[in-house]
Amino acid sequence: MTMTFIKRDISNKDITAIIIKNEYDACTPEELQVLEQWYNSLDDKTQLDKFNNSNKELASNKIWEAVTYKIETIESQESSVIEYKTGRTIFYYIARVAAILIVIAGSYFTFSWLNNKQAAVSIENIEYVSQTNNSNIPTKIILPDNSLLWLAANASIKYPKHFINSRNISLLAGKVFFNVAHNASKPFTVVTDGGLKTTVLGTAFVMEQGGTNSMVKVSVLRGKVQVADMETKHAILTRNQGVEVNNKTKVANFIVVDSLEMTGWFASKVVLDNVTLKEVAASIHQTFGYTIEFSSPKLSRKRCSITYNATDNVDDILILLDKIYHTKHDFSGNKIYIKSVR
Repeated sequence: MTMTFIKRDISNKDITAIIIKNEYDACTPEELQVLEQWYNSLDDKTQLDKFNNSNKELASNKIWEAVTYKIETIESQESSVIEYKTGRTIFYYIARVAAILIVIAGSYFTFSWLNNKQAAVSIENIEYVSQTNNSNIPTKIILPDNSLLWLAANASIKYPKHFINSRNISLLAGKVFFNVAHNASKPFTVVTDGGLKTTVLGTAFVMEQGGTNSMVKVSVLRGKVQVADMETKHAILTRNQGVEVNNKTKVANFIVVDSLEMTGWFASKVVLDNVTLKEVAASIHQTFGYTIEFSSPKLSRKRCSITYNATDNVDDILILLDKIYHTKHDFSGNKIYIKSVR
């Protein structure tokens, strides 16, 4: 026999009652069809837009598991705890719980949809900056997170004007030195046109993409980097290690690199002799982009002699100053605060 289904709007209250009746095998054929339609509607794109199939299935399963669990729990409790009153059976109390669960489920879908929508909007609204070094000498760039870059002649990169949820930049062509500011919650990733990704937390390395975009070379000066694409994790590199990857054949060759050779094309020593800490701060600002503030004018007038490289880690430089002058430094974005500890 073919069952005819009369289509009508189903409220949360109606579907709640049907769910509970179904638990007791008390549904009419029409109610069973209504229940089936409601369950299938969880996969309806008009209700669950922005969800992929796996998320829909997971969410649907969680709802049913939660309803079943609550029904069983309350059923057990009601048998020994609830005082039965006229007009309020165990069915009444279970229906209340199921209604709450359905409201929670609706809130979950709405919250997830809004999150996905906001993420999509934020991605669409990202403003990018493209930089190409058209000169014959290396060009310095300080990124929004204060990572320091040196672009060789004809090198080209693209990056967000502001880093929000990630630190992803694109190497379009040429050779670039990266002195990455450490941020454990936001890995720093460099992506090439061929899909090769180099990911770090805070380190210094050189990345070079050939003119044909087929060969990419990564050399590590300090720290640790991972080189991979969508299919293969090619290498995890540390100091004086490198890898050359052919984007077309996916073949990777490991190499040993020399730190002086890696940085000789742009790096020069900064020599400061008998200057004040205020002058050291100005030099660090010019080289790395950080603004340094001192706890007192007296501290800023102390004198010192120091030599550092543009490839050095800013934190290492400040640790050295801390040991000499018994100070402590703290980072706050692109600012550094230095105070005496005695």
